[in-house]
Amino acid sequence: MIDLQAVTAISQAEVQEANAAALTEYDPATGVQVAALNNVSQAQVRTEADGALAAVDPVTMAEAAILNTKVDAIDAELEIVEVHLHSREHWCGKSGDQSGNNWGADTLTPYRAISGNGVYGADADDEAKVIGSDDTPVVAGMLYFDMHRITVIAISSDTVYRIRIVWGTGTMAAAILANQTTDEMIITSTDKANKFGGAPFEIQTLRFAVGTKVWLRVRNATNNATMDFFVGLHEYTV
Repeated sequence: MIDLQAVTAISQAEVQEANAAALTEYDPATGVQVAALNNVSQAQVRTEADGALAAVDPVTMAEAAILNTKVDAIDAELEIVEVHLHSREHWCGKSGDQSGNNWGADTLTPYRAISGNGVYGADADDEAKVIGSDDTPVVAGMLYFDMHRITVIAISSDTVYRIRIVWGTGTMAAAILANQTTDEMIITSTDKANKFGGAPFEIQTLRFAVGTKVWLRVRNATNNATMDFFVGLHEYTV
């Protein structure tokens, strides 16, 4: 039979000492360490945890933020590419009245660009006014566009043509001075009727904000050589 009197005679200090000894037997921490851990504040725990995490993971919070920014930028670029590849194409011809800011229209009338003598045409109206500031967006809500393709339907010379596309929000001269241009070369043949096979060909341009104006100039060895054409453009929101 248990001696209750002997049990109750055990002091509180002896109980605590016995518990610490028992805990030490099952846990590598000593009774003193356990007591110390019990006295650690919540703030100290968080500080110790952050320190341990920093020691394990070499990527700091600042570096992680930089990586997240780069990932977001890549996602944005991929979205632009995806929308460009899966979008509508709008074809334009010359507007019946180009006196204002509407230069292109849904029409079967081609644009015409005129060459100088081995240089880009510099006389009045030698350049083709292709997209006016009021021509985009074609579809309401679109924010950007690019010139994507050209279909040449008539030329007056059998020699090589160089095409220069110019874009800007001011004058063509200012845009050229700012180097806002891109060039294409046309492969020719002696058979004018089949020179391009009737098929559109792709051109390389930047992405433009809607409202940007676009001109097209041509250069040929023959003075006043002409090129008649239509253009196709893409519009998108990103």
